[in-house]
Amino acid sequence: MRPTQAILLASLLAVASCGWKGPELAGEPGLQYRIESFYRDRAWERNATCLQPRMDITSVQILEDTPERMVLDVRYYWQDNVFGNDDDGRFGVRVGVGGCSGFSQRTFVLDRTTGGDLVVRSMTGPQRDS
Repeated sequence: MRPTQAILLASLLAVASCGWKGPELAGEPGLQYRIESFYRDRAWERNATCLQPRMDITSVQILEDTPERMVLDVRYYWQDNVFGNDDDGRFGVRVGVGGCSGFSQRTFVLDRTTGGDLVVRSMTGPQRDS
């Protein structure tokens, strides 16, 4: 491939990706990233022993969908590799009890903006002060 072709291809890919908002969730482009980010920034799990969990969404159920808001029941697998994991520690000794991973469920409330975008307002479950 010639340098000019490579530059043209890179430019086209950059322009094409500008409109992409991220993975779709409940029929809304980019919503998966917003839910996961809200959770990552606020949640803790297992009685505050896992303070920086990350979620992988396994299923979503729409509980309410109106012009003003959307309410979602989100089931997910979570894992915290900062404060603990299920692997043995440095010398084959596990620190903590049971590691920091599991399955859980939370309800997320999202507000619709005048432009129709969804903004995560709250979630159930234990969380840090934001």
